[in-house]
Amino acid sequence: MFNCRAYAKVKTPGLRAFLKYVMKNKAESDLTRRIEDMVAKKKILEGWSYSAMREYLYELELRKEGREETARNLLGMGLLTPEQIAQATGLPLEEVKSLAAGDGSLAASDPCEA
Repeated sequence: MFNCRAYAKVKTPGLRAFLKYVMKNKAESDLTRRIEDMVAKKKILEGWSYSAMREYLYELELRKEGREETARNLLGMGLLTPEQIAQATGLPLEEVKSLAAGDGSLAASDPCEA
C-alpha cells in the first residue's frame, strides 16, 4: 500500500510520477499522460455507448409503433385475419388480437421486445 501524499519521497521516477498524478490529477510524465488519454477515451466511449443505445431503443420504439399502425390499418380494412396481420407485421398474434379489440395498453410496451 502506498501513501500518495508522500510521492516526493519515492525514489522510482515512474512510480513517483504516477503517485503524484493520483494525488494531484495532473499528468506530467509520459506514463501519466497515456493514462490520462486512456481515461478520456474511455469516458468518450461510455458517453457514446449510452447515446447510441438510447437512439437504438428510440428507433425500435418507432418501428414498433409503425408496425402497430400498419396492423391497425390492416385490421380496419378487414381483408386479413389477425394471424395474417401478425405474420405480415412481425407483431405477436396476441398483440394483433389486442389491437383488434381496441386495447390501447400495448402502446407503452417495452421497446426491447420489438
